[in-house]
Amino acid sequence: MKRTLSILLLSAMVVVIAVPAFAGEGKCTASAQECLDYMANAYANKGWVGLEFDETYKDGMKISKVVAESPAEKAGFEIGDVFFAINGIEYAEVNKEAMKAEQAKMIPGAKVKFTVMRGDHKKDLKVKLAEMPAHVKYAVIGGHMMDHANAEVAAGEHEGGSR
Repeated sequence: MKRTLSILLLSAMVVVIAVPAFAGEGKCTASAQECLDYMANAYANKGWVGLEFDETYKDGMKISKVVAESPAEKAGFEIGDVFFAINGIEYAEVNKEAMKAEQAKMIPGAKVKFTVMRGDHKKDLKVKLAEMPAHVKYAVIGGHMMDHANAEVAAGEHEGGSR
């Protein structure tokens, strides 16, 4: 469940895949074309903060990078901050549905209050979401499509051979 909340939160803030059909161990079960169409549409109006996270950190979402000149940098996020809440909704399993509702509101221009733990103290950071830069969209979608291609090759489903 923690992974589900992480995916919900990240999809509005950073480069994480918001695919229609996740199953099992986080693998997309949609066809490559369905996935491409869905992702292109989903990222067309996705708000962006400009953060990357330490995927090895087990106790929440710990910031590992603040993108230069991003809304995150302007708001004062720092490497090492750990997410606590979004618009007053604590990052917790019991708040999964409320987090989904907040995610739907996270479009370019939206104002969002993030609460982070910085050391032993909570800190509120107000962010005006930006449009996700094209190169970020391409990297997210392209990376996911490469996962599809690799899975198809491994399963022997790819037609046409090498070029």
